[in-house]
Amino acid sequence: QAHYLGIHVKGNGPDPAGGYSYGQMVEIYKAANYTKSDVLFVWWTPDPTVQEFLGTDAEFVSVHLPSPTEECMEARTTLDGRCSVDPIIRLGKEEGSCDTEAHSAQKLLVTSFKKR
Repeated sequence: QAHYLGIHVKGNGPDPAGGYSYGQMVEIYKAANYTKSDVLFVWWTPDPTVQEFLGTDAEFVSVHLPSPTEECMEARTTLDGRCSVDPIIRLGKEEGSCDTEAHSAQKLLVTSFKKR
């Protein structure tokens, strides 16, 4: 997505697509904050790391991408494609360059327990 939107980034992580695990991203973000360095990640909310830096000079800033249309979502690279060792497959199609769909965070709340 970033390539077709003129956002020039390169992953340096240990996985084939250059990505990092969640724990590694948290460590990198904290190190970037300590050294006052810029860093760009795909992140999500709600997440405790976002809350940790809320109101500080290291507060997360959203990058708004084009809205996810049905056509764009259908053209997105698959999970296997995003992890491919072939950079052309990872790059995907220009038509798939949009933001992700919104997802609902769902929690189950139990107000009472039955004693056995």
